[in-house]
Amino acid sequence: MPNWQWAVVSTCDNFASLPFKLPQLSQLVKLTVGISGSLIRLSLTNRYGDHNLVFEQVVVADNPQMSNGQVVTAAQRSAIVVPAGEVLITDPIAFKVTAGQPLYVRMVASRPQKYADFASTYDPRMVNGTYSRMARLLPPLPTGCGARKGWFCLEGVQVFSSDQPLTVNVTGDSLAEMGLVANSLVKQLRAASDRPVVLINTAISGSRLLNDAPDDEPLFATFGQSLLHRLARPRWTAEITVALVGSNDLVLPLWSQAAFLPTVQQLVNGVDRLTKLADQHGSHLLMTTIPPFDLHLPAKQAAVSQHLAEVRFCINQQLVKRPFVVNVEPLVATGGRLTPQADFGDQLHYSPAGANLVATALFHWIDDKMSISHNRGTLKGADNEEGRTL
Repeated sequence: MPNWQWAVVSTCDNFASLPFKLPQLSQLVKLTVGISGSLIRLSLTNRYGDHNLVFEQVVVADNPQMSNGQVVTAAQRSAIVVPAGEVLITDPIAFKVTAGQPLYVRMVASRPQKYADFASTYDPRMVNGTYSRMARLLPPLPTGCGARKGWFCLEGVQVFSSDQPLTVNVTGDSLAEMGLVANSLVKQLRAASDRPVVLINTAISGSRLLNDAPDDEPLFATFGQSLLHRLARPRWTAEITVALVGSNDLVLPLWSQAAFLPTVQQLVNGVDRLTKLADQHGSHLLMTTIPPFDLHLPAKQAAVSQHLAEVRFCINQQLVKRPFVVNVEPLVATGGRLTPQADFGDQLHYSPAGANLVATALFHWIDDKMSISHNRGTLKGADNEEGRTL
């Protein structure tokens, strides 16, 4: 029997400490659904705002030009009010979608408002967004993976569907939020599996495994709750949870006086607690080792960099003993540094090619444990254009 299911989620993070104050807003968001159906509805958030938000128009279309778009309503009204501190599910509209199809949502506000719920990505293949400060403009969606794309208050699409998808929650920090690993993984899963695949991205840039965001700088507050706290009370459930996390537990103490460097055992114990939380919610946990990073510290702080490298090495030695941990360092690094091919350019994040190498390793783990491939031993959908050699 069909029922309302999440078709795609890209969560909005808490930017109340650094809200966007805009005189007007016209934003365009692309969300690629993972299941098929003929009825859809949107999830609009004002979870972190301190006043109601009013959107005079919300329109959905199957093209970025928004031709033949359909007006979305809430309580049968085209002007949609999202109350402060709440999440609003819109009225259903008749709109046929197919798994893997991108939807385009335009949201218009003609009055000055402050937006605290912010979502972003770097990889525009499956999720993308942009906004203008002028309500009358339809901004073009950006391309390429080199810069951040952002939007407000729209975090997902529900579809009335009888599909039984494989639901994957990619979570953690910016390595996941950027979308490069998530999109490459989902692409490979969709090519290999008989089931449709739904992506739920709940990652938060700057997030840590063990501790919530420090409060000694407004930017740090946007890093949100720790992953342990978020998975203790998840807003979405998934069959598979992919956690890319741990780097910020080591990095953030260098920048924040309120953050403290955890011991090796504390971080490893946190990973084991994460495993138990995933199991409690019926999800298979999959993690990677912590990849190398370079904070570009001055030479006089070389001892600090060396200490962090040693801590990371000791943590990874413990993590690789866990059957749910994929060791990514041999794939993306040499000599304790990301390779030029795998480096985004900052020695902190994966390039598209590096992300695809990580995603392929994650795919093989999932396929080995869940036997999802049409043809075992054959990998379909690999992103050759991102530098992978078959």
